[in-house]
Amino acid sequence: MPDDGMKRAYRVARELLWDRLDDTSPGTTEILKQVQYEPQSLENQVMVIYAGTRGYCDNVPVDRMKAWEAAFLRFMETSNPEIGRDIGEKKVISEETEARLKEAIKAFNAGWQG
Repeated sequence: MPDDGMKRAYRVARELLWDRLDDTSPGTTEILKQVQYEPQSLENQVMVIYAGTRGYCDNVPVDRMKAWEAAFLRFMETSNPEIGRDIGEKKVISEETEARLKEAIKAFNAGWQG
């Protein structure tokens, strides 16, 4: 069961995403969908929603969004695990973590062959 801090962080992330839905590609709505009974960790949700609300996946076709998300999370777990760990532990994105997250997303997108 998620603690209150996780619930608040998730609510804030969802609100940010919903505010952006009118201004972005249709693929952004795919970010909110999760496989039933397979919830994502808070840090994974935050990283993906961050990418979606900042326009980093606007060029991803809707039918490839889940593939992008899965590959992105694998990349983050293998190449930048400290970013997700920091978000999970602190329940916020510090300026330093945000800078590292932006660079990681850019590096991932540069090499993604979706």
